[in-house]
Amino acid sequence: MTLAHFILFTPFSVAWTKLAIRGRESVAKHPAFTYSRTQAMYLLASILMMVAIMVFVGIPFVLMRYGQRNSDNQLMAFGGAACFLGLGI
Repeated sequence: MTLAHFILFTPFSVAWTKLAIRGRESVAKHPAFTYSRTQAMYLLASILMMVAIMVFVGIPFVLMRYGQRNSDNQLMAFGGAACFLGLGI
């Protein structure tokens, strides 16, 4: 479902951004649902941001939850601090 969302959302989002910045001429002749270089770069950037969020926030959050489940205060504190730091990054 995430893959379908990105594939369908990318052309729509790029088209609306071009429309807002450059006006109607930029999207009038572009065929619907064809991937140009701009759309491919937008899709790549979106995927990289999702992966970065999963690495910097998701893994520490799982570590924090593991510490909570096992009543390990030190592991929970470390995971919480790492999750907070990941959100800052």
